[in-house]
Amino acid sequence: MVRFILPLLLLILLLSQVCLAQAEEVSVVVAGQVLSLQEPPLIKDEQVLLPVRPLLEAMGAEVHWEEESQTVVGLSKDYEIVIPVGCAETLVNGEPVLVDIPAVLVEGRTYIPICLLEQSLDSKVELATGSGTIAVTAEPPEEEAKIEKISINTADKELLQTTLGIRSSIAENIIEYRESVGPFWKVEDLLEVAGVDAGLFATLKDKISVVFADQGLASWYGAEFRGRRTASGEIFKPEELTAAHRDLPFGTYVNVKFPPTGKETVVRINDRGPHAPGRLIDLSRGAADAIGLRPYGVAKVKLKIMGEEIS
Repeated sequence: MVRFILPLLLLILLLSQVCLAQAEEVSVVVAGQVLSLQEPPLIKDEQVLLPVRPLLEAMGAEVHWEEESQTVVGLSKDYEIVIPVGCAETLVNGEPVLVDIPAVLVEGRTYIPICLLEQSLDSKVELATGSGTIAVTAEPPEEEAKIEKISINTADKELLQTTLGIRSSIAENIIEYRESVGPFWKVEDLLEVAGVDAGLFATLKDKISVVFADQGLASWYGAEFRGRRTASGEIFKPEELTAAHRDLPFGTYVNVKFPPTGKETVVRINDRGPHAPGRLIDLSRGAADAIGLRPYGVAKVKLKIMGEEIS
């Protein structure tokens, strides 16, 4: 959370004569280093706004600008933050966070208010003002110990072997079962795989997840890919309800639900992707519109795989 070591009130009174005033005498220090800014901070609605790219980069994030959705995406080893311009909702690791003042676009540069750092990032951020200086110090949150289970319905051969400690032939049999019979719907289905006896099953059952559902970050792609061939050979039509996934067979139907809006739709897998790390599925523009995801750019969704045809 953000703590104001010295109040910003005097600074604001001096600089907030107009809606978007330049705070030229303000310097910004991040992690002890003076931030080199091409443009000075701004003042809006009694809040100091900082240019987002140099700020997040100084905090160790890789920053991407998605023009079509007017969205900034910051990626670090600790978090992914999605900041849509003009939207009062920021996404941190796929979870929506309401902010008092949204990001603004000024002369081609995106600015975020200090309160957005306070309200969006779990990192400890300290701000201090004195002689026109803002100091930002971020500490990554402590990682919680997690027990990860492998998804036996999507894991490839290498992951099955390395994570479960099984022979190559058993991993191949698991994949063959998925391709010929279909997904594993319960843990006991693993006993149907050739080479898996009661003893091996006992060692594997607590390491696997077989509920054929998943959740993670979704992105979308649209008009710029219209008319191109997808990985399945189909011509991409952005208005259709389709999607790209790294592992699911072409023709698989997937129910996609977007928790912030409560909306869901069914898409058909006809392409491979996403190619950006950390993302689970890439939706067509039509699918993103159907669930209200498009303004967010990148957001967390829930998937339920329905099979190769809708019953």
